[in-house]
Amino acid sequence: MTQISIPDAVSLNLFIPDKYDILVYGKPKTGKTEFAGTWSEAGDVLYIDSDKGILTLKSSPRIPDNLKQNIYFVPISDKAEDSNVKHPIGWITIKAIIESIQKTGAYSDIEPKTIVLDSLTTASDYALSYTLYINKHLGQQPTLPDWGRQMRELADLINEARAIPQINLICIAHEQYDRDELSGRTWCVPLLTGKLAHRIGMHFDEIYHSVIVESGQNRIYKLETKGSGLVTAGSRFDLPNPINSHYNEIKGLIQKLTRAVGTGQVQSSPGTVNKP
Repeated sequence: MTQISIPDAVSLNLFIPDKYDILVYGKPKTGKTEFAGTWSEAGDVLYIDSDKGILTLKSSPRIPDNLKQNIYFVPISDKAEDSNVKHPIGWITIKAIIESIQKTGAYSDIEPKTIVLDSLTTASDYALSYTLYINKHLGQQPTLPDWGRQMRELADLINEARAIPQINLICIAHEQYDRDELSGRTWCVPLLTGKLAHRIGMHFDEIYHSVIVESGQNRIYKLETKGSGLVTAGSRFDLPNPINSHYNEIKGLIQKLTRAVGTGQVQSSPGTVNKP
């Protein structure tokens, strides 16, 4: 029988995260893509762009021109340019990018400080088309095993991206309203194809809901960080609600935790600790 290593109990004071993982979702044109772009202040940002929203970054007045040079993107499509390739390629491409960064810390010579999946909504569509292709069900209604595999594909990809040390992960999604027929309750949740929408929160430390607040003639982009009877949101950093939709609102939170446990500690990977 294979032996397993059982971890020791350790002090909470020794736990230090080494990066951020965030899910931000909301209506179209509420600043989600721009929010991720403001993380260019922290270093190179690599967009896995299946939503074709890069024009937003190019024209954004909220991202200084000198920081836009830190932003890169990979355009993702489910259809290959080569007409001889008939199978869907979107999900395979996304997985290949994450695998490259996981193994080497880079993709296409870019060493990103932040990975942005824009969007998780279209990625979930691609995961389904990939699943139907693998299961030889293209052109058919998905079966329960199809939905199960698609959900595992999404969850595995998110967890693999989260496990990459010292590289932030931001996943962007659209929103949907889901009504429970028995209770009559309605929730605003991330829009995902498949069964993962109500469980997606367990895969992220931070879940923000993007909104626009009208103030006179001004439109202010905000992120809701606390849940309500309608909105799904939450912050393990216990951020105030709401915050401005900008990296500056989050910058330094990990450093603050590091200072709290004293000097001489080395930052650990998520889910691990620093042993003295």
